[in-house]
Amino acid sequence: MDTTWKARIPGPIRSSALWSFAGKAWRRFRRTVQMPRSLHLFRNFAYDARRYARYSVPVSEIPRDRETLGSHLTFQYHKLEKGLSLPHPKPGFGAEAIRKVTVLAREFGTRFGEQAVLDSARGAVRSVVEAAPADIEPYVIAPGFLGDDRSNETGGILEVTRQEIHESSRRDLSGFFAHRYSVRDFDDLPVDPELLARALAMAQKAPSVCNRQSGRAHVFMTPKKMQAALAHQNGNRGFGFRARAVLVITSDLRAFVNAGERNQCWVDGGLFAMSVVYALHSLGLGCCMLNWSMEAAADKAMRREMGIPDCEAVITMMAVGHLKERFKVARSHRRPLHEIAHFDVAYPA
Repeated sequence: MDTTWKARIPGPIRSSALWSFAGKAWRRFRRTVQMPRSLHLFRNFAYDARRYARYSVPVSEIPRDRETLGSHLTFQYHKLEKGLSLPHPKPGFGAEAIRKVTVLAREFGTRFGEQAVLDSARGAVRSVVEAAPADIEPYVIAPGFLGDDRSNETGGILEVTRQEIHESSRRDLSGFFAHRYSVRDFDDLPVDPELLARALAMAQKAPSVCNRQSGRAHVFMTPKKMQAALAHQNGNRGFGFRARAVLVITSDLRAFVNAGERNQCWVDGGLFAMSVVYALHSLGLGCCMLNWSMEAAADKAMRREMGIPDCEAVITMMAVGHLKERFKVARSHRRPLHEIAHFDVAYPA
């Protein structure tokens, strides 16, 4: 039996024109009431969409600025690296990519001179040529592109062994992960910039789409700059002043190429940010990630004051400092594994 409030309305009234009119009027009223909220959401979505449309460039075009052109070149030469790393590369798989690499590399070199991305591109192309020279037509590679000097080439593939990987990394990290806490009570000791640089260098190994490496870090260590940055973020009240460094982690939108990658900055930037946190943890530093889910006005204000480029999406802030001898942390209990993991085989006991 229908026991809702509608069931208590007499049938003749529910079927009347007046009831129909009242229902339409009520729905129109609700849409009107919700419209300001919808418009507010739309304005914030439009803010992100405008910036993405401005800085992302389709792969079919040759970009003008150095960062985007370098990302496009990386996108193409990494195709060669991925193809060579397959168990059985398809014969001739790299011909089209090599054509694009040589065009983009020539354009990059003409505009911006020799840089590391060109060394990687040459190394990737040479690896394909050496692996299957008969599959690559001579005209595919621009004359003089490879040259004779191989000392700086960094692209291509490496052959590694299971033993090498196990010896360097296979260990029980349960304790490492279990003792990673958000720290909100830091020691007074200053943080050595070299220590932060080491953490950021380690974090550069974070996975990124086609190795385009969009992650960026803006490091602030003077009291004036740290205070200015933290003033734009409400989650650090009561402890932000204890930090000895503040990091703003971003993702460069110029690394992305089409509508399908419109959300990729949050994925790549998030992976980079988490890698930074674990790198800091491994070096004995405490860190608290500070949420940056802000509206457009707050985002613009922070960018203006802190000098964050418009082409970078802000992922998160981090408060960093040395650990005290003893301090308190939030317990932050995690859900049972069966609530977050779904196996297509019998659940492990």
